[in-house]
Amino acid sequence: MRLVNQVLVIRDSYEVDEGTMGFTDYVTKKEDFQNFVSNVTNKANDLVKSGNKVLNIAYPNEDTAIIVYKEDM
Repeated sequence: MRLVNQVLVIRDSYEVDEGTMGFTDYVTKKEDFQNFVSNVTNKANDLVKSGNKVLNIAYPNEDTAIIVYKEDM
């Protein structure tokens, strides 16, 4: 029996204070998009190495990836 599962991969982000002269100005910095895609690809390859079959990789927005795969029971 094979089950269909999914993995949600979120792009890394962090806040940085770019304010000057005592003022605070927090800006959200995001992981480089190419690195994010590379991380998603590595995660998909890890799933395949574990004996699973990747069915689909979707990017519903620039900060999220969904990997749909079949898993042996």
